[in-house]
Amino acid sequence: MPATRSRSTLRGRSPAKKSASGKSKAKMSPSRKTPTKKAPASKTKATKATKKECAVQGNNTPGNVANVIMLINTVSFLIFMLSPFGPIHLSESYLSDGFCVSNPSTLLSSHHLCFYFDSLSSLFLYFYVKSLPPSPTNSKVIQTLPGVVAHGLGHLSLGTFYPPSTILISSRPLWFQLFASSGMSLFFYMMFLSIPTISPSSHITLSLLYGTSNILLIPPTFSFTFVQSTLLLTVGYYDLLSPSKPEFYNPWSIIVNTPISFIGWLEAFKCEDGVKYFGGHFIYDATIPVCLWLFVEWTSRVNKVKVN
Repeated sequence: MPATRSRSTLRGRSPAKKSASGKSKAKMSPSRKTPTKKAPASKTKATKATKKECAVQGNNTPGNVANVIMLINTVSFLIFMLSPFGPIHLSESYLSDGFCVSNPSTLLSSHHLCFYFDSLSSLFLYFYVKSLPPSPTNSKVIQTLPGVVAHGLGHLSLGTFYPPSTILISSRPLWFQLFASSGMSLFFYMMFLSIPTISPSSHITLSLLYGTSNILLIPPTFSFTFVQSTLLLTVGYYDLLSPSKPEFYNPWSIIVNTPISFIGWLEAFKCEDGVKYFGGHFIYDATIPVCLWLFVEWTSRVNKVKVN
């Protein structure tokens, strides 16, 4: 009998233990917390970068407006120069030389002054920008400086080797045509270094096309009109249609691209009325480094405000 009781007792108690254990398990289950998975750091950074990029992309209206104004102004200038009414209203000096040239055939001519200023200002901007903290805006200016130097060298050659005339270079010896075409193509190649979105093939093709056309098809008296039009139209086209615009797109378009397109009108119409006495075409060339310097100063101050 005692053995039977003990067995029954054990048998009777075992379900209680099971139920107790079941209750304890049931009580413990709600207290368990499933760990939340954290997103990888790389994905988080990529998301932040994408949001920042979208924010930049969504605020390009000022730069787009500036580039459209520049393109309209450039096309208007080109149409006016090619129209029969253009030469009637142009300054006499501009009409004969294709530029507003002061002190011709001297080392202080407008072409020589352009070379001096473009070279020295590029040197100054290079070391000045290098002294600043690295940034995409400063890199943009550094990329542009070779084109400014090439611009100055082009004016040095104009003032020294072959002064402007109405004679097409295509009528000169073949070696001279090849030399001039190569030099002009190199000039365009250096100028297009400031367009990061242009493909290497387009870069080379446009440089050869513009350089050869300028030498063989365009009279030297219209060389300035051709060079300004092709450069500004190409820059404006690539800047507007670029799918990924940089953060400095707006100030670059407003401060650098647009002002230079209006100086051509001043030179063409007011050469004898004052422009000639201040260096002639030198005013046009000086505008480029000055605008680059203003761009550096503006973006540097904006970046300081953002950091603070």
